[in-house]
Amino acid sequence: MYKLFLFGLCAKHSPLIENIKPPPCVNCIHFVKYSDMYSSRANVNQELGKCKLFGKKNLVSGKITYDYASFSRISENKCGIKGKYYEEKGQEEDLLSFVKNLFKDW
Repeated sequence: MYKLFLFGLCAKHSPLIENIKPPPCVNCIHFVKYSDMYSSRANVNQELGKCKLFGKKNLVSGKITYDYASFSRISENKCGIKGKYYEEKGQEEDLLSFVKNLFKDW
């Protein structure tokens, strides 16, 4: 009985949601939203989003086909579960505004 009580206490305080700590791709500067004029569901747009860091270039047309963000996060050879290439949105905007303010008097 005592062990059962301890198990219940530990289970209550430990997170049961997998991947709670890694940052979500939708907040990354490399994330490209799925755009389809026929799709109106926001969660579908996020689930089908792509990553600008990984893909393949067609040698004839030059068109780049990006990998789905979910595939990039599954593969440890790419971004992986921890999001090793993750860069939060807003950081590039801070740098851009800094540079604009730096050169605004020129």
